[in-house]
Amino acid sequence: STPLDVIKQRMQLYNSGYKSITHCMKEVYRKEGLSAFFRSYPTTLLMNIPYTIVHFYIYESMKHWLGAHDDHHHQHYKHIAAGGI
Repeated sequence: STPLDVIKQRMQLYNSGYKSITHCMKEVYRKEGLSAFFRSYPTTLLMNIPYTIVHFYIYESMKHWLGAHDDHHHQHYKHIAAGGI
């Protein structure tokens, strides 16, 4: 998650005691340090990197299969179809 997700999650807790976004940000930083905002970032990367690799591989493969790689006749529907698969 991102630093904004951390603040949002902390403020959504019942009886969190935070008065505003800036109050929450300052308190989390004061009590837990800068690393509290990036604690789950490695997990986010481990989830998103493989997904993105597979997504672009399939998209590029489908563009090639549909013939969308031909620069002379740029057909948008082929790009849309490749992205929808």
